[in-house]
Amino acid sequence: MWDILVGYLVLVFAIRSILRSPMGELWSTAIFFPIGIVVWLPLMLVRKYIVAPRADIVILSRARRKRISWTFFLIFVLQFVARIAGFDLLDLTEDPSWETAYKFGIMIIALFSTPALLLKFRRLYIYGILIAGSPLVGELMYEQFETVHHGYPIVFGITATILILTGLILFMQVMRGAPDSANEASSQDV
Repeated sequence: MWDILVGYLVLVFAIRSILRSPMGELWSTAIFFPIGIVVWLPLMLVRKYIVAPRADIVILSRARRKRISWTFFLIFVLQFVARIAGFDLLDLTEDPSWETAYKFGIMIIALFSTPALLLKFRRLYIYGILIAGSPLVGELMYEQFETVHHGYPIVFGITATILILTGLILFMQVMRGAPDSANEASSQDV
């Protein structure tokens, strides 16, 4: 389920660059908040009413909870250090360049690698590389083929599609592989 949500967040990068000029900086970002709720709410309802009855309740071990708390702390520290070092992604220029793409790539790789390492969640490494490489490929497309908006709608759109499709495939595997435990319990009572 989280793959779909991360895919939506990457899709924001693709669409935001198109909406930036007609709507302005604030509204091109703010428009995604209500859309995000529309994406997040069904995902949480599906998780609660469809996935949880099939997958049962997961209780994390003490070591896993400790790794999760360290993950959040280290991500906060990485973002804080990045701000001090000048990697302020919120202060993007009107015309992004290779420097912005490099800064974005370094931040994304650091932010995705930390939970991947601490939580032993290998798929996050691949997601980090895909998302970090997107602006670099976009800048290359802009220089070589003069694509509009630095190629961001194309490369972030493709990356978002990969993430969302991965999430849907994993969701379908969970649905196919795990029967509904509530229905299974009621059929055994008969």
